[in-house]
Amino acid sequence: MSSARNRFLGWGAPLLAVIIFVAWTAPHIMYNFTPSMPVGFYWIWRPHGSIKAGDVVLACVPLDTPAAREGLRRHYLPTQQFGALRCPGDVYPVVKPVAAVPGDTVTLSLAGVAVDHRLLPNTAIIQADPQDRPVRHMPLGAYRVPASTFWLISGFNRLSFDSRYWGPVPRADILRLAVPFLTFPWHPSKGAIHAD
Repeated sequence: MSSARNRFLGWGAPLLAVIIFVAWTAPHIMYNFTPSMPVGFYWIWRPHGSIKAGDVVLACVPLDTPAAREGLRRHYLPTQQFGALRCPGDVYPVVKPVAAVPGDTVTLSLAGVAVDHRLLPNTAIIQADPQDRPVRHMPLGAYRVPASTFWLISGFNRLSFDSRYWGPVPRADILRLAVPFLTFPWHPSKGAIHAD
C-alpha cells in the first residue's frame, strides 16, 4: 500500500499539479499567430483599472466605420479563428498595442501617426493593399482623444490594419490585456494586411 502511495506521490501528485495549473491558466493564455504583433503565447486577463499607452490589448474593431467594413469584406479582420472571445459580426478581437489614451493628440499624415507630436515608427498609412486595391483610412489631421477611447496602433508590421484606418476604440470594446511570455520574431505572412 505504501509503495503505491509513494509512486503516486512520486509522479501522480506532480502530474495532478500540472493538470490543475493548465486547467486554471488555459483560459488566460492566447496564441497569437497574426503578423501585427510578435507570434507566440500571451497571458490575457480582463483589464481592471486604467489602460495605459504601451499596453497590449485584445479589442473589438468598431464595425461602424467604412474602413472596418471594407476590412471585413477583404478579410483583413479575422473571422475564422479559435477562441471563445468574439466581437459583433462574429469577428475575432484584434491584438494591438495602445498608442494613444484620453487626452493625447493623434496626428495622422501620410508619413505616419504621431502621438503628442512624436512620430511612431513604421506607421505610414498604406494607400493600397498587396492586391493593389485602395485602402480607406481615417481623414488626415489631428484628433484629440476623448474620454474612454483609445487608439490602437501597431508599428511591429507596417501593414497592420489598426486605428489609422478605423479610428479609436471605445473602452467597452477592450476585452483583455495581453502580456507576451513566449514569442518569436518571425512570421510567414508579414507581407499581408492584417488587423489582429
